[in-house]
Amino acid sequence: MFVFMPTKISISWLFFALYFSVSVYSQTGSTTAKNGFYILPPDAQQKNVYWLEGEWAFYKSSYLIEKPEKAPDAYLIAPGWWNDIMVSPENPRAFGYGTFFVTIKGLQANKSYALKFNTAGCSMRAYVNGQFLGSQGSPGTSAQTTVPFYKPFVASFTSQADSAVVAVQVANYTHREGGMWYVTLFGEAEAVYKVENRLIFAESLLFGAFLIMAFYHLYLWWLRRRF
Repeated sequence: MFVFMPTKISISWLFFALYFSVSVYSQTGSTTAKNGFYILPPDAQQKNVYWLEGEWAFYKSSYLIEKPEKAPDAYLIAPGWWNDIMVSPENPRAFGYGTFFVTIKGLQANKSYALKFNTAGCSMRAYVNGQFLGSQGSPGTSAQTTVPFYKPFVASFTSQADSAVVAVQVANYTHREGGMWYVTLFGEAEAVYKVENRLIFAESLLFGAFLIMAFYHLYLWWLRRRF
């Protein structure tokens, strides 16, 4: 009985952590950005966290903070890859840089909101209404000036009007696929931080389960050597 108990506990933790992670994302709201605009539904609830997926305006080979008046080079699907616009006979590996924009509409003025940025390929800087929020690595204009890094983060801001412009500068000189790899989460600050804490808790459960299994098999190895 003792021999199988750690494995059973670990498997139970794994299933619980997976269920916990899925339940976090099942609470998120659903809508899609079109032509660089993400419009919150009129019945948006305080507890909802939204996926900023859909068509983001993309300006190739430009690092911008404020959204320009000119039309973008393309509307790219995020999460997704920018290979269709970056790859060419001279650039077969989708290397390059640029800025993604999405305008969120339907906000309440003087309310605290937050964004959870997952990793982009392969470095990024994020701004809201020209305000710097955070970065992953150091985006540059060449392989020598770009530092790739994996570092998801959450940043909050206070809305000044009923809309906010999110700018994400992305550079890729490392991977064969660049762009906004993973979805960005958005919502009221309390709701986003709650999701982040639940995800950290789920990841801790997974780490604990793997750690238990590791010690369990080390113990079996020790018993075998002893007897």
